[in-house]
Amino acid sequence: MKNVTDIVDEYRSSDFEHKLSLFLCHRSLRDEFTRIDLEETQAPEASKKTSSWLEGPIHRPFRCLMNWCCGVAV
Repeated sequence: MKNVTDIVDEYRSSDFEHKLSLFLCHRSLRDEFTRIDLEETQAPEASKKTSSWLEGPIHRPFRCLMNWCCGVAV
């Protein structure tokens, strides 16, 4: 039988589907699981991964349709 620390460690090291399964199975640990998820999303290395793709150029395939309203150029 697993104890609480084993379950929490398993949650930290698992993928999304397994985390969801643990979250649904262990109702009493949901606050701890939520805290772990918040810590992971606020980690500095996580923010670097998401912000790197945001700094790239934006491709707009329909640039010729910009500033059009009801078929009339604005």
